[in-house]
Amino acid sequence: LLDGGAYDNLGLNAIKTAMETLTGNTGEPKQRVVILIDAYMALENKMAMEAEPRSWTDYIIDSNFFVAYDTLLTSLRATQLQFAETLLKQYRGTLLHITWENLDKDANPEIAWLGNRLNRIPTSLKIEPKSAARLRSAARILVERELKHILCDPSRRADAQVVRAMLSPQAPALSCSWPMQ
Repeated sequence: LLDGGAYDNLGLNAIKTAMETLTGNTGEPKQRVVILIDAYMALENKMAMEAEPRSWTDYIIDSNFFVAYDTLLTSLRATQLQFAETLLKQYRGTLLHITWENLDKDANPEIAWLGNRLNRIPTSLKIEPKSAARLRSAARILVERELKHILCDPSRRADAQVVRAMLSPQAPALSCSWPMQ
């Protein structure tokens, strides 16, 4: 479980180092599976919609700094996700990308409500029971969707084989209904 902060927020550089260290070892794993839990949610940038968003307070504290920093992290995230896909192809690995990025825009109003509430959970080492229950509900929904996506996508047959081998015999059956969400 890795969190690399602003530099490597998704922890992928540490995973790359671990994979490179194992390369060539006789005990090298036959399969690598990276489960990426991505809590990213794009912030609404109201300032980008305004012709001149600055006010007199911006001469003291530049509010564009926050927008610029968020834009930088968003760009870094996209680069790291592409890096993860390339890295795992190189090392015969499988990526399970679990993200709630668009959960608040889901067609199902209950799921959209849940997604909206997730972004309100403060960063803390002590999560309230109600928030923990919401996180568990979201995790169930998102893991099932990602598994369906992998198991039902004909272009991901190799990944599907790896995932099927990992699933417990007691795991609920997933049907490939189209269109997939």
